[in-house]
Amino acid sequence: MITAVGGIKGGVGKSTTAINLAVQLAHLNSSSVFLVDADDQGTTTDFNNLRNELHSDKPAFTFAQLSDQAVRTESLKLSKKFDHIIIDAGGRDTASQRAALAIADLFIVPCEAKSFGIWTLQQLEGLISRAREYNPKLEAYSYINMAWTNAPDIRKITDNLETAKILAESEILKYSGIMLGNRKPFSNAGADGLGVIELSRNKNTEKAQDEFTTLFQRFYNVTLKSNLKIVGE
Repeated sequence: MITAVGGIKGGVGKSTTAINLAVQLAHLNSSSVFLVDADDQGTTTDFNNLRNELHSDKPAFTFAQLSDQAVRTESLKLSKKFDHIIIDAGGRDTASQRAALAIADLFIVPCEAKSFGIWTLQQLEGLISRAREYNPKLEAYSYINMAWTNAPDIRKITDNLETAKILAESEILKYSGIMLGNRKPFSNAGADGLGVIELSRNKNTEKAQDEFTTLFQRFYNVTLKSNLKIVGE
């Protein structure tokens, strides 16, 4: 399965999503994972280098930094070797992102509640529609990332609900119904070369871990309880 994580807006957590998907898949028994950094910002590359330096004992994935048509050609070559390919496709309409969408089975688009509008949705729909001319099997889903957390239940916060309402209007980019809060454990984990599930589980990390697990289970048909160990549980 090839998953692309991207969009048309920077700073909404695409690299964080791709990294955590790869880490979570790597923790599954007998799951081979290939992580591709196709974003010229190189955040995923920096994470991979840090993880290799600090955490050689953690479950590993194969990594490559690719651009333009190499994203398509190299990923296709390796799709028979790996169970999962995760592509960090970046936050602009680039040749690299178009190459990723030309081969992806699944396109996941993080959307930030406080800055998402109908004009952004229309641009995303155009990007996906063009990709489906060459790749009709492409499934595309959005989720709300970095959601407001100023109430115990983020699903009841007005700004988050307004964004969800906009996303739900699209039949091209389907809204997954998932919200992830703007929580420090995501950035803290990434800065240490870890996925959020690899942090010690406590009252400060459990919401972030549970929210990401919900996102993961939405797109990957696996039983996490028997296959995945959250450090500290």
